[in-house]
Amino acid sequence: MYEYVIIAIALSAAYFFSESFFEHLKKIEVSLTSFSAGLFITAIFLTMLPVLMNESKTSGMNSFFVALWGFVILHIFEKYVLQYSKKKEDFLKNTLRLRMFSQILNHLMLGYAITFFFVSKASLWGYIISLPMAFYLFSSAVISEESHKKFHSTITGKLVASAAIFAGAIIAIILSPFSTVLTYTFSFAMGVFIYIIVRDVMPTEKRGNVFYFLYGIITYFLVLGLMELIAALT
Repeated sequence: MYEYVIIAIALSAAYFFSESFFEHLKKIEVSLTSFSAGLFITAIFLTMLPVLMNESKTSGMNSFFVALWGFVILHIFEKYVLQYSKKKEDFLKNTLRLRMFSQILNHLMLGYAITFFFVSKASLWGYIISLPMAFYLFSSAVISEESHKKFHSTITGKLVASAAIFAGAIIAIILSPFSTVLTYTFSFAMGVFIYIIVRDVMPTEKRGNVFYFLYGIITYFLVLGLMELIAALT
């Protein structure tokens, strides 16, 4: 009944103890981030966007407008802070602070997005979306290595960064009676995800491995096919 709570706790715990296997993830950074990008982008196009489209049709809400502003607000906030950092040391400090802020927001929205499907009576999608979310969590941590290690330098930082995932799930549970607010918040989370994955997770220029990117896409196709087969047999 409370599968989403177990998933949120598991991801929070995994991030809390991730320093123990972080160096192993760094060794496969290129393949991990490429695979994660393919997996998560496919999940956005084949699962998240269709959900928003369906909500817009059935309730008359313009969910995509909110998703757009989730992207725009985060971009404007980052540009404003960095462009007004005149000194080099201020720029470096503010860059790290922004990465830490976006990582906390990312974790919060991640926990919220997974739980959204469960409280919206779409548990099957909740299970499916948990896979790309897990890969997305660790690939974004590997890419934002400096902010990740800053969090893990103190027990308080580790707790805050880890608990943000569980806190996102709690927010979704609290908002579950208010379907409009629940969906709008999920739309905002979508904008945040798209911004962060474009800014950080998608390998740029010569970085990345196109084959692992395709493997990520194919993996999500296979997961969807498997879930449809299970649903047909039950």
